[in-house]
Amino acid sequence: MQSIGSDAEQSVKVGASDWLVCDYSATIQNFFNFDVKVGKRIEIDGITLFSMLVQILNEKRRAKDSTGAGTQFPITCSSWFALLSRT
Repeated sequence: MQSIGSDAEQSVKVGASDWLVCDYSATIQNFFNFDVKVGKRIEIDGITLFSMLVQILNEKRRAKDSTGAGTQFPITCSSWFALLSRT
């Protein structure tokens, strides 16, 4: 397990079988003299994370296409996997 802490600039290689796990918590202060602590955990597998990246890249590509500077074909997960397997 690798933790990157608060350094958002650090990059971590994520594979298809890896998981990104984010735990966060907050304390809610209220007027009744007791605080409530709440927490949440989000788990994202490597394939889903990669699919999110593809969606973001396609949105950026569409934005460039609307300005006339970009390619005309969408990126798919399979095309990215093919490109990554060549390197």
